[in-house]
Amino acid sequence: AAPLGVYYHNNLNKLIESAITDAKITHNSPDAIAGSLSVALMIYALINKIDPLPLILDNIQDCVIKDKLLSLPMSMSLTEGLEKIGTGFDVRQTAPAAIFTYLKDPTFNGGVTLIRAGGDTDTNASIFGTFLGANKYKFPEHLILQLDKHEEVIELDNKIKEKKKGARLSSNLPENFKCEKISKIGR
Repeated sequence: AAPLGVYYHNNLNKLIESAITDAKITHNSPDAIAGSLSVALMIYALINKIDPLPLILDNIQDCVIKDKLLSLPMSMSLTEGLEKIGTGFDVRQTAPAAIFTYLKDPTFNGGVTLIRAGGDTDTNASIFGTFLGANKYKFPEHLILQLDKHEEVIELDNKIKEKKKGARLSSNLPENFKCEKISKIGR
């Protein structure tokens, strides 16, 4: 769902339609759809610099995920909040946990706290990492310098920045590729 938030960053209606279609292909349940949509909408909101929570809540149907997002324990510490929400192997925990973590601590350290909470650590980290990327978070240089091939990482980062200067977000998908064609698979 996260790539849809990037691809349709300038078309909210198409984003919603595509995220729903994407979820239905493999997980056609209210919470799976809400999870997919909430991640895509979070990316959309971060790219467009708008408050993500109202956007998400206004666009997902009533389900466990919406209930969790409506009652995010923002007054609790990040660790306590994650214990309440859960970080397990279920979209009803992973999507709200990643969103809560980002809202509480949109930094590398927030991601580390989310991972340390246990559960579905790779999914939680992946979702949270897409949020950092959508907000153009810069990872701490001292951590990058610890990588074996840090020179290559820095060089690649510089190439990407140079290539993207002034460029619009675009797709490498074939001209005739349409998400509507995929939606027939899930029916």
